[in-house]
Amino acid sequence: MAIDVLYAKKPTKAGTDQEFNDAMQWEKVQKSVKDLFGIKVDGEKHPQDKAIVEQLDRIRNVFNSIAVPGAPETPVPALAKDKKRLFCGDGHQTYIKPGDPVPGHPEATGAAPDGSWLILGVSTGSLADQVPDRLWKAVPPPPGRAARGQKVSDPPCNKVVPGQQLGARTSKNWNMLLICDETLESPATLKELKATIHTDMSLNDKSLITVLSKVMLHEFIHLYNDIGDLRCVKIDRSGRPEMKDDVPARSDRPCYGYLSSYLLAQYVPRDAPKTADTFVMFAMSIYFKDWVWVGPNGLAKPVAKKP
Repeated sequence: MAIDVLYAKKPTKAGTDQEFNDAMQWEKVQKSVKDLFGIKVDGEKHPQDKAIVEQLDRIRNVFNSIAVPGAPETPVPALAKDKKRLFCGDGHQTYIKPGDPVPGHPEATGAAPDGSWLILGVSTGSLADQVPDRLWKAVPPPPGRAARGQKVSDPPCNKVVPGQQLGARTSKNWNMLLICDETLESPATLKELKATIHTDMSLNDKSLITVLSKVMLHEFIHLYNDIGDLRCVKIDRSGRPEMKDDVPARSDRPCYGYLSSYLLAQYVPRDAPKTADTFVMFAMSIYFKDWVWVGPNGLAKPVAKKP
């Protein structure tokens, strides 16, 4: 895992070409950790302070809970820790009767007295015919969507306003992940877009944030950890946070994208590891290893390296 380099001593730039390149990658990871989590890792200090190591451990645990089979989840309340895992059955949807075992998890039973629907990638065209009405009650429209014309009883994937399509949604209480068709039609992985990155391109670029693997990572962070979507820091016209009772005010918008994650880390760093997209933006910033991301909008600059 890329963040592991920060547990080791920073390589010297004055050594071999490989040591120089390793040092630049160390600094790249150091910068992303500072910009997106507000964690300041001292390149001249080894080992790091215990508090810094604990913060790095928390980031590693979140990714391990998704990527490493059998890895423990991050510490969560008992009720959340007992949640069932996502199961994708025949036809991308499976009904678990009350008391029946959850496929793949014989020790677990249906998550609700009247059974549970575990859903992945159902059709937006005829959802009402395929899935019980209670699905929409379990996965309601995002805040503010009703004000734009969507009813609570409408399928959550309905495109009420162009450009405001819901990509996916996780119901933590029901342990259910719904992925909308439009997201399933997006490019599958960031690997396909590596060649499109150029100087001053933002990590917020729409071509990057709509990729299926990015959306899936965001939702899996919800599903496998007790991490939600916190509200953004409210910014005034000067680019500074609006203050309320001597603390940064929060908007009614969820913290999505690089800019929101960056501002949260700078002004309310304790909340940075409590919202899902911070982890997604960090993963993306590290994945494109030839680029470092600069400023609030995450603008691409090439990482210096020796051949």
